[in-house]
Amino acid sequence: MRTILIIDDDVAFTAKLKAQLSEAGYRVLNSMVLAHAERECTRERPDLVLLEVRTEHDAGWEALPRLAAFQPVIVLSSAGLEEDVMRGFAAGAADYI
Repeated sequence: MRTILIIDDDVAFTAKLKAQLSEAGYRVLNSMVLAHAERECTRERPDLVLLEVRTEHDAGWEALPRLAAFQPVIVLSSAGLEEDVMRGFAAGAADYI
């Protein structure tokens, strides 16, 4: 079973996304704290990370290159600014939603 790690501090959004992905057959882990998420990546080796870069006052931007070095990361953001999209890809994101 494929594993997806969601890193986002929006509890309602994360719960909805987790339910949808679980229903689709994925094993879903989630974390609201980047330090915990990075440890989870080391321990669980997820197949994909969904990262809200604005988590913890934009600290997701700092974590993105570290996370992307070990597994694909898709950046989740409601901002969608072109400069953010470019920054995400430059930092190693596989995609930006």
